[in-house]
Amino acid sequence: MENLTPRIEQSVDGPVVKSVTLLSLARVAPQAVEWLWPGRIPAGKMSLLAGDPGRGKSLVSLDIAARISRGVAWPDAPQGAPAPKGKVILLSPEDDLADTVRPRLDAAGADPLAVVEMRMGGRDGFASGRVFSLAANLDALERAIVAFREVRLVVIDPVTAFLGRLLAQREDVHCLLVGMSGVAERTGAAILAITHLSRKGGASVLCRVAGSAAFAAAARTVWAVTADQDDPERHLFVPVKNNLSARGTGLAFRLVAPAGGQGVPRLAWEAGPVAVSAEVLSAMSPAPWEGRAAAAWLREVLAKGPAACQAIARRAQAAGVSWAAVRRAKTLLGVVPYSTGYQERWMWRLPETGCQIPDAQCQIGGEKSCQKGNGAPGGNTEESSATVGSPDRAGKDTAGQASRGTEESRGTAEAALAATARPLPAATGQCCASA
Repeated sequence: MENLTPRIEQSVDGPVVKSVTLLSLARVAPQAVEWLWPGRIPAGKMSLLAGDPGRGKSLVSLDIAARISRGVAWPDAPQGAPAPKGKVILLSPEDDLADTVRPRLDAAGADPLAVVEMRMGGRDGFASGRVFSLAANLDALERAIVAFREVRLVVIDPVTAFLGRLLAQREDVHCLLVGMSGVAERTGAAILAITHLSRKGGASVLCRVAGSAAFAAAARTVWAVTADQDDPERHLFVPVKNNLSARGTGLAFRLVAPAGGQGVPRLAWEAGPVAVSAEVLSAMSPAPWEGRAAAAWLREVLAKGPAACQAIARRAQAAGVSWAAVRRAKTLLGVVPYSTGYQERWMWRLPETGCQIPDAQCQIGGEKSCQKGNGAPGGNTEESSATVGSPDRAGKDTAGQASRGTEESRGTAEAALAATARPLPAATGQCCASA
């Protein structure tokens, strides 16, 4: 380790010493990643669990806590290998401890002696309702982890409830998350932060993490909970980001009501992995059923072959399908956009086994070249130039399109409803996967 010569500068508050340290990587011993939940939640790191309200995020986090409290096997563990047994610290100001948190832990089979909730203050801290603040008391969290001993997991649900005014300051949020990561690294405890997903239709899951994009950036793994498109009673626990290993697969679970229907539900994990990409997940919400109908409509439009972006937009407007829904349907179906090179005309086609479009013509976000205004397609394309040249011709074309659109709307709506019962095709052969 080499310490560079410090520079001393004078300021109004006195001398300021500025120095940097260079550390040769030859002196850093490689280490394997330690996992709390192998391949899913690393030990000594921060992870993020996101999802829409009511999808079971808190139940998943308490199920994880319960398994750690008794050393019960993970749902995907080979031959039922036990989870590392330890203690859990909860920061959960939104749920009542007596009628919500404790019953959920009991239903999950937790050892209540191994689980504590942290709040500010002494013995009267719970009665006064003083909520722990990450911004002001991060050092107190680290001391609590050390004092409680053998703490394997810290659950913060939701993390936005402990930030206050910091949410408006991105740099301050980033600094806080760096501090949280430091606490996890020094103590060896995994920090699982829970957050909601915003309702940005068509955006990727990482862009929809509520509060600040810094959450997704700081977390080493990000997981999402959502409802199954084909079975609303089935929930999916799927990977969004994993900086420490291959992204891997997800899991599925159902909420099982207790006998007699009284009391809190428990999680029942299904056997076997679930392969759902983050891209498909982003298309599931916030309007999953609208997305399925739009996907059926778009699949029918492209069934006879590629179609121009402009033409698809006009047909969607005539059929009463929003452009946002079309974009989500495009992701669900794995539609491939490509340029013909003629007047920057962009085409959409259904995916095939193996990409037939040259890489030079496949550009990320290419379909944006035919957008203008509030997101509807426009621009210099063959379709737009055909109607702009002559007002009379434009008027005739518009009238004809409106007449044809009414018939198309009726037919495609019926087809969409019928097609929702069929499974959507897998998104294979995409050469513009993020377009």
